[in-house]
Amino acid sequence: MKATTYTKCTVSILLIIIMSAYAVSASDNAIINIPMNNNAIASIVLTPKSWNFFELFLSSESETALNYFLIDNNGTVNVDVFIKGSNSSGWTINKIAPGTDNFSLKYKLQSGGDWSGIGPSDDAFIPSLAHDESEYFGMQILMPTASTTAVTPQTMTVTFTATAN
Repeated sequence: MKATTYTKCTVSILLIIIMSAYAVSASDNAIINIPMNNNAIASIVLTPKSWNFFELFLSSESETALNYFLIDNNGTVNVDVFIKGSNSSGWTINKIAPGTDNFSLKYKLQSGGDWSGIGPSDDAFIPSLAHDESEYFGMQILMPTASTTAVTPQTMTVTFTATAN
């Protein structure tokens, strides 16, 4: 009888929020007016700010409850929220499915929908999150099927960007 060897890795995710104002561009010596009144504040808060998976086996997956994370628009304007993920030191993020040295991160809003893949570029996460509103969501990680790098602790970053709309 052949013995099966399972490899496990320590994995954690750091979640970051970036605020962005209206996108503007101008030539030299141009004046730029940003159409926001003095009381307009674009601000989101994420709770909690990290998720430690601890040790997971290759080819395994883990997920939070759908009410594990809360993103709250505590500003005074509606915002469009975008999401993106990063590669870890040894693996590449793959929005569709894991593979050798590729892992997948997904999210699911508590308000409904399917698990959606997180890629390395900004994707719409919550369009038009009204001020003083919030949304719960869960996250899922699908581990690489195999790893050609040393199995060392891996840290991924998920970045949320909010733009006033």
